[in-house]
Amino acid sequence: MHTRMTQCLSGSAHGATKLAAFHAALRAVGMAEANLVRLSSVIPRGWNVTQSQQVPVGMFPPGAIIPAVYSIAVSDEGCSAAASLAHVVSSSGGGYFAESEPCTYPYEAETSAMRSLLDMIEGDGRVYDEPKCVTASIQSMPGRHACALVIAPFGWLSANSLNEFVEVPREP
Repeated sequence: MHTRMTQCLSGSAHGATKLAAFHAALRAVGMAEANLVRLSSVIPRGWNVTQSQQVPVGMFPPGAIIPAVYSIAVSDEGCSAAASLAHVVSSSGGGYFAESEPCTYPYEAETSAMRSLLDMIEGDGRVYDEPKCVTASIQSMPGRHACALVIAPFGWLSANSLNEFVEVPREP
């Protein structure tokens, strides 16, 4: 079976608003020009997960539609932020991601994500590899919002290929 890969990318940034901080964190991982489609926590059979800091420049065109699992923490002004994305893959294929709750400190984010992940796989009868966790954190900055982001993109679709999607009907 051909193994496909997704990368857990981690980044953090500050911004004048929560949205600006999120956009800056996306820029930090090379995904500020993407349209994200948030996925639930399932790693499909035939996929594996690696860790990286940033997607290669030019990996996808501006406006690309990227399905992804992500964990995000955006703080109020002057506060720190931490986010974690835990993952585990079964020896029989497939697995799960678990996102942390938005946190202030890295250890809180890691604990949140790992507790969720271990609870998700408990008693399902499959054998899993060692769970892993990727964390992003950022210290506070006076008058600025902070955003910590961990994201696992699963490829992309060009915005020009939208004819493959069903359009929303127009008003008569």
